[in-house]
Amino acid sequence: MKKINLSFTIMLLSYQLYCSQVGINTSNPKGRFHVDGNKDNPATGSPNSTQAANDFFIDSVGNTGVGTLIPSVKLDLRSAGSNNSLGIGNTAQTAAQVSAGTLRYVPVNGGVLQYSDGTAWFQLKTPDIEKTNVVARIRSAAFQPQYQFPYNIDKKVTQFEEFSDNKNAFDPSSGEFIAPRNGIYLLTFSYDMVKYWVLKGGMIEVDFVKTTDSGAISIEKKCVRSLASYGDNSSVTYARQSQVGGSCVGAISLNTNEKIYATIRQTTYNGDLSLRLPPSGAVNDLSNTEQGFNHLTITEQ
Repeated sequence: MKKINLSFTIMLLSYQLYCSQVGINTSNPKGRFHVDGNKDNPATGSPNSTQAANDFFIDSVGNTGVGTLIPSVKLDLRSAGSNNSLGIGNTAQTAAQVSAGTLRYVPVNGGVLQYSDGTAWFQLKTPDIEKTNVVARIRSAAFQPQYQFPYNIDKKVTQFEEFSDNKNAFDPSSGEFIAPRNGIYLLTFSYDMVKYWVLKGGMIEVDFVKTTDSGAISIEKKCVRSLASYGDNSSVTYARQSQVGGSCVGAISLNTNEKIYATIRQTTYNGDLSLRLPPSGAVNDLSNTEQGFNHLTITEQ
């Protein structure tokens, strides 16, 4: 009789273990194996998403949840909050040793992820990111107030005609570019002035000016063209006439939502100096020799 009772007890215990739920830091486990990391789950009922975010959980089919009690795959990290990243390290094992489907992190070329197909390691392809590209120009008639630049005063270049703007990041009216994301942007601004008497020792300066979210303003690039060999300050008789032009190029680091724009300051003409632009009747005539000299391009690197 004792042997029968012992056998029955073992069978009963085995059945209980087979059908039981194991809980650590909780008396109310919700799966086959449930660890309450922060010991904050309720004694009855189900924990909310915040409480479950620190739990480790294995359900009846072997799905494992880290931070979730409803894992839908073999390893599910989709918990409440934002700390759901998966850390992957490097390995010196061959692709054959780790077998197909293994991931590893390799600290080369800034860091890459590779996967094994069972015979070789292959780098995961990153999605192609469309880079920001802006092309703007000025083709209106000359001598309009917005295109005239006073003597020795910085003035923003505005009223562009937008030709290309794939990220809708450029305001042609204000001439301001707003960075859609952190990065390095290559700016090129070319200009050409109307024919005029050039003062000796004069210069034309183009600045790329940045404005941050806080309103801080800084000159990120300064391009100065000196015309010291031209003209004479004493009398216009000895001055030379010229159509002065130039360009400014700068690779500028911008954070998301920071603004950049171009300004012009000139001391080559003691008055308002106009950009060289086509006559009003030839604005859209691309064969006109007065067109195509005032351009702004912005390219994300």
